[in-house]
Amino acid sequence: MKGATALKPLPKGEGKEGLFEDLKTLVLQYNEAHMIIREISTEGTPEGVFRRMRDGISRGLDYQRVGLWFLNKGQRRLEAAYSSGYPPGRFEGRVIPLNDPDDPIVTVLKELKPIIIDPQKEKGPFPEGYRRLERGASKVAVIPIVNVGRKGCWQIAKCKKSNCPFYERNGLKPFPPPKTTSFNWVFCEYFPAYGVVTVDSPPADRRIDDDLYPLKIVCNYAGILLERLFLFQKIKELSIRDPLTGAYNRAFFFEQLAMELRRAKRAGGKFCIAMMDIDSFKEINDQYGHLAGDRVLRRVSSVINSQIRGMDILCRYGGDEFALLLPDTDAQGGRVVMRRIKKAVSGLTFLFAGERVNVSLSGGISSFPQDSINLERLITLADEKMYEEKLEKKRGGKEEPEGDFFLN
Repeated sequence: MKGATALKPLPKGEGKEGLFEDLKTLVLQYNEAHMIIREISTEGTPEGVFRRMRDGISRGLDYQRVGLWFLNKGQRRLEAAYSSGYPPGRFEGRVIPLNDPDDPIVTVLKELKPIIIDPQKEKGPFPEGYRRLERGASKVAVIPIVNVGRKGCWQIAKCKKSNCPFYERNGLKPFPPPKTTSFNWVFCEYFPAYGVVTVDSPPADRRIDDDLYPLKIVCNYAGILLERLFLFQKIKELSIRDPLTGAYNRAFFFEQLAMELRRAKRAGGKFCIAMMDIDSFKEINDQYGHLAGDRVLRRVSSVINSQIRGMDILCRYGGDEFALLLPDTDAQGGRVVMRRIKKAVSGLTFLFAGERVNVSLSGGISSFPQDSINLERLITLADEKMYEEKLEKKRGGKEEPEGDFFLN
């Protein structure tokens, strides 16, 4: 062909041997990546995927130091998640801000491509942080954990529907940028990256460049799997939550109640059930509208949640009624919790149509095994005590007197 440069023939045997070695390396890399993918495919949680990735890369590719960093899109930073090969306490808790446009880690996330950096020469928060993390590393491979099947975008802080296709197409909002930085970009909510993997100190017989291909395969597959797991968690959470108040729904409450009953019977434990109702809620709905009633329900639910432990289960039982499961709590402890909740709710004030409206709660407590060992009976007893208190309030009576009890 005219103008074409003729290829120089390779020495005899060198071309075939070189091609064979390249193919052999490619097959070995694919097998290593496939083994790691098989391991992470067995996990059912994002945390499990991260741990399996760390272990697989460390064992399968023989890297001395492996770090997995979670991308916090809302705060625009990388947070150290899991590691292997670092001294205890050196990796955990590390946070690297993404506020420098010249930082190589920003390039990784913008282009969603792996790179190799020299932390001793590069500038920016990530190389500086890595130098403090591991002073001896001369080359570090940084691979994004990304769902390659989904596209995302970066936008400046003033991103609007007119200049963001993801607004127009999906109605999604970008995360707002922090006010403390002049770096004027945000992550679109549809951005497909979940974090990065960092590796250094490869085996003596390999270069770090040789493993970018299997690492990229593993991280791309992990990105797809993580998206499915996060979506599953979101769907599961929606299925057990009341959409208005964020409290658990009745189905989940009864499921947890049955489990707690079995546990208490087996171990000789105790628990309390509390039923609570917002006083004069119907009048609020009738006088100020259902949107006002929704505001009351959300605030009351939030206040109740602030007064209970993480192990307690708050449920919107129906309408303006809430149910509360208090594991490992006797009747005295249950009364303490109830008084604390009532006091907190009574401090709420709402402004509807220019009028100040105060709310209060009525409630009843039943305890296992003191009151009954039957779930239906326990709920009925708590419900009856709650309505007795409501009637007493309507007759102008006083609530249960305060007592100096302590939660067991």
